Amino acid sequence: MKTQRFCVAISTFVLVCLATTAVAQQGYKKPPKEVLDILNAPTTPGASVSPTRDNVILTTGLRYPPLADLAQPVLRIAGRRINPAANSPFRFQYSVGLTLKRIADGSEIKIETPLGAKISGLEWSDDGKHFAFLNTTATGVELWVADATNGKTQQLKSVRVNNAYGDAFQWMPDNHTLLVQDLPATRPPAPVESAVPFEPNTQESFGRGGPVTTFEDLLKTPFDEKLFEYYATSQLALVDIHSGKVTHVGQPALFQSSEPAPDGQHLLVARVHRPFSYLYPEFAFPKDVEVWDLKGKVVYKLASLPLADQVPIGGVPTGPRSYRWRPTSPATLVWVEALDGGDPKKKVPFRDRLMMLNAPFSETPREVTKTEQRFAGGQWGEKGGLLLLSDYDRDRRWIRTVMLNADDASVTPKTIWSRSINDRYADPGTPVTRVLPSGERAVLQNGDWIYLFGTGASPEGDRPFLDRMNLQTQ
Repeated sequence: MKTQRFCVAISTFVLVCLATTAVAQQGYKKPPKEVLDILNAPTTPGASVSPTRDNVILTTGLRYPPLADLAQPVLRIAGRRINPAANSPFRFQYSVGLTLKRIADGSEIKIETPLGAKISGLEWSDDGKHFAFLNTTATGVELWVADATNGKTQQLKSVRVNNAYGDAFQWMPDNHTLLVQDLPATRPPAPVESAVPFEPNTQESFGRGGPVTTFEDLLKTPFDEKLFEYYATSQLALVDIHSGKVTHVGQPALFQSSEPAPDGQHLLVARVHRPFSYLYPEFAFPKDVEVWDLKGKVVYKLASLPLADQVPIGGVPTGPRSYRWRPTSPATLVWVEALDGGDPKKKVPFRDRLMMLNAPFSETPREVTKTEQRFAGGQWGEKGGLLLLSDYDRDRRWIRTVMLNADDASVTPKTIWSRSINDRYADPGTPVTRVLPSGERAVLQNGDWIYLFGTGASPEGDRPFLDRMNLQTQ
C-alpha cells in the first residue's frame, strides 16, 4: 500500500513537472539579438517619382507579414483569393509609411498616414500635384489623396473601394478626378450558405472538346458563384478630390478592367458575366468589351467574348484581345486579333493583326499591320505615328521588333531587333518613356533619337546601361 502511494506521488510529481515544462515552452522562440538585428534590418525604401520629376515618394515596406495577416479570412474563388472582411486581396504587398522627398534640395516631409496603415496602389496625378493611395483596414479599403506641395493627406470618405477585383482607382486626365470602383450603395449583406442545398451541384460539358489546364482556387458550387458575384461587383464612380463629390457611371457590374481615354470623355470597360466556369479562372469567363461615355452609355461595343474554353494549349483566344487606348490620340481604340484561330500549330503566313478605330467609332476598323508570329507587345512613340511592334516565334524562342508608322502605310516597316530570348547579351534594352499631358506613357523621342536602358548582361556580369539610338541609322 505504501509502495502504491509512493508510486502515485512520484507520478503526480512527474506530471506536475511536465506540465510546468510545457507551460514554460509555450510561445514562439526567438534567436539571439544579433540574429534578430540582421533579420529585422530596415528594408530598402521603394521610390515613386512624380511625372514632373520634382518629387519622389519613398515607401517604407514591411519585411515580414505579421501572423495577423495570415490569419485573415480567405475566399478561394474563381482563381482568386479574397479577404471578405475588407473586400480586398487576401495577401498583397503594402507599405507602412510614406516620405515626400524634394529632388531639388533633398529635403523630406513625413507623410501623415493612418495608424497601422497598409498602403498600396500609390498613383501620381499626371501634373504631379497630387498622389492617391489605398489604405486597407480590417473592415474595408479606404481611398486617400495627398497634396504634393505640403504632404497633407485627406481620406475621401464618400467612397468605399472594392479592391477585390478589377482596377481599384485611376486618375482621370483632368488631374482632379478619380475613376473609382465603389462598393454598390444598395449592396445587401453577404450571402450565407444554407445548410440544406437548394439546387444540385452540376457541371455540364457539351459541344466540341477543348483542352483543360490545371488551375487553383476555382468555383466549385452555385454558392461559390454567388460569393464571386457579391465580392467582385463594383459601381464605377467619378470622385472629385477637392469636394469629394461622387458621380456614378452606369450600373454595377463585374468590371475586369476600366480605362479612361486620353480625352477624358470615354471609358474602355470589360464586364464579366455569367455563365461562369468551374474549370477556368475569371479571366476566361464571358465578357463584354465596350466604350462608354461618362454617364455609362454604351458608345461602341468592341466585342462580346464567350467563355475561353476552346483556346489551344499555348494559343490565344479568338476575337479582340490586348485592347487599349492609343496614348497619342484623344480616343482611338487599338487591339489585336488572331488570324490562325489562336492555334500555334497551324501553318499560316500571318498569326495576328493589329486593328485601330478612331472616335466617334462609326467607321470600319482599320488594319494597321500583320505579324508573322504571335503579337508580343507594342510601344507607341510620342509623335509621328511611331510604333515599335514585337512578335514572338514560340518554336524558335525568337523575338523580333519592327518599327513602323501607324499613320502612314506607305512607310515600309523596318526590323530593328531580332534575337533569341535566351540571348541576354544581345538584349538591346527597354525604350525610355515619358508621361504625356493626357497621363498616358509613350516612348521619349528627341528628333530621330530614342533612349534604351537595360541590365547589360555580359561575361563579366551585369553592366547596367543607358543607350541612345538613332531610328534612321539604328
